[in-house]
Amino acid sequence: MKKVALIATGALMGFAPVSVEAAKAPALDPNSAYVLVEIGNLDDAVLKGVKAPGTLTLARYDAAKGDVRGGALSPDTALPKGQSPRVMITAKPIAKSKTSRLYLVKLEPDTWVIEGASGTAFSLGSAQFSIERGQVIDLGVVKPVVEWLEGEGPKSMAGGMMGAMLFGSVKPKEIRPVRLDWRPRAASDFPVPASLSGRTISAGQYSHGVKFGNYLGGLVNRIDGRAGREKAVAPATTATPAP
Repeated sequence: MKKVALIATGALMGFAPVSVEAAKAPALDPNSAYVLVEIGNLDDAVLKGVKAPGTLTLARYDAAKGDVRGGALSPDTALPKGQSPRVMITAKPIAKSKTSRLYLVKLEPDTWVIEGASGTAFSLGSAQFSIERGQVIDLGVVKPVVEWLEGEGPKSMAGGMMGAMLFGSVKPKEIRPVRLDWRPRAASDFPVPASLSGRTISAGQYSHGVKFGNYLGGLVNRIDGRAGREKAVAPATTATPAP
């Protein structure tokens, strides 16, 4: 691991320099598909002020039957034994800072759905995209955010310690689901790694509002949280190039 200070770039681009740890990006297979995604921390993960690395789960999706491959509505599309229909993005970032991590993830050419993030399944409404052999899609920057109810908020450290003494746990009684804040990559974010030099990188095309079963076993939500409820009655839409 080596420290990389993006000071010169920051000065030229007009944004504050970011200090990151960079790892060697994996060698790319020209016949495989890849996604590039920056995942922000989950703030107030358990208590106020506690941060945890955000995670993202992608799953292969049967758009015709509206379910994850091999799911209850699409059993005939199940993958061979030993192969998982999902990729959980939780480890081996190619760069990281105190606030986010950058990942380059190899995918099978197929239709994929953003299945969930940080313990929440987006089975009530998410986004799907297709990726072809040799293609690289930049998913941009995502950040899981706790969906507190009106008037709620994270428990303070003092409250957490009191709960630990009384009930043996610092976790709040009611665990809330997360949503994703999702936007295209900007100049102040991690730059595209040098390993992708010479490769065509697209922003991808996304169909929104897709649903599927909850196979992650946790809480459920829409990818855009309560804000997406107003859109729930509308048909799935296609957006390009930004998510």
